[in-house]
Amino acid sequence: MIARHNPEEGMPPVKRKPRTRTHRQMAEAWKKDPEFKAAYDELETDFTLLRELLAARRLAGLTLARALKATLK
Repeated sequence: MIARHNPEEGMPPVKRKPRTRTHRQMAEAWKKDPEFKAAYDELETDFTLLRELLAARRLAGLTLARALKATLK
């Protein structure tokens, strides 16, 4: 028999599993895989450029929308 939700009783409590690892910990584990690490390393130039663009935008005090509008002029 399948238990059904009764709307008059309110919502049943949500059971969530506690987070066991952070994203940083998972990324470090993934980087131990040679195939993943090679693909990740290929993107390092892109990551560096993105970090620099975001820092420049922040220093200029621009929101993403204003930076995009200025770029498209």
